Amino acid sequence: ANPQAREMTLHLQPHGRGRPLVVLPSFSLDHVAMAYAVEPVFTDLSGWRRLYVDLPGTGGSAPGEPRSDAVVDEVVGAI
Repeated sequence: ANPQAREMTLHLQPHGRGRPLVVLPSFSLDHVAMAYAVEPVFTDLSGWRRLYVDLPGTGGSAPGEPRSDAVVDEVVGAI
């Protein structure tokens, strides 16, 4: 582990139960906007656990490094 790396936890909002599906927003959107757009698809479907992720600096997630690879590292670490 990198001792200079700061600890960050991304906010995840789970919906449902079953096989996991990770939903990532476009930058500047949060889990609320994505759930609003995606959840209607699952009205009559079961067996899916949706994990809506707030990227760094959006929704319930703290700001993070503004580099794509840092964001990927945060998302992989969260899920």
